[in-house]
Amino acid sequence: MNTIALALDLELNQYQRITEVIEFGFTEVDLVNKKLIRKLTFPVRNCLPINKYVEDLTGWTNARLNKQGTTFSTICDKLLKNYGSKNRLIIVDSSNELDPIKRQCEYLNVPYPFGNKVLNVSDLFQIKYGEFKNLSLEDMLDRVGLEFVGTPHRAHDDSYNIGRLFLKVIE
Repeated sequence: MNTIALALDLELNQYQRITEVIEFGFTEVDLVNKKLIRKLTFPVRNCLPINKYVEDLTGWTNARLNKQGTTFSTICDKLLKNYGSKNRLIIVDSSNELDPIKRQCEYLNVPYPFGNKVLNVSDLFQIKYGEFKNLSLEDMLDRVGLEFVGTPHRAHDDSYNIGRLFLKVIE
C-alpha cells in the first residue's frame, strides 16, 4: 500500500448548468508518520466565464486562471504520472467531491486520474464524535479544537485543513 495519501479539495465554477473545475488543491499526508508533507495547488485554465459569486468566494478570475493555470487534461496527466494518484488513498470532506472531475474527464475524454480508494473524513468525524448532521470543514475543525489555517475556498488551504482534520480524527 502507498503510505502517502492525498487530501483533495476542488474549487468549482458554475456557468449556466455546467460545472467546471477551476482549482485542484492537494496536501500530501504521510500515513505512517501521521504528518502533512506539503500542499499543492493546480489552477485550471478555464473555458467558461467565472461567475461573480465564485470570483468573490475564491478570488479566481478568468485573467488569473488563464495566466497561472494549465489545462484540465495536463493536470490530470500530472496527477497520474508525478503523484501516482491512481494508487493513492484520496481523502475528501464530502461524498460527491470527485463527481465534477469524473464528469469533466468524460466530457473532455481525459483519463480519470484517481483509483477507487476514497475516504470521506466527514464520515469518520461523524462516527468518532457522534455528530450526524452535515457540518462545514470549519465547524468540524472547531469541534476537534483546531482553527482553520489559510484562506477558506482556496483549494490548497482547504486540502491542508482536510488533512489536519483527518490526522486529528484518527488519533
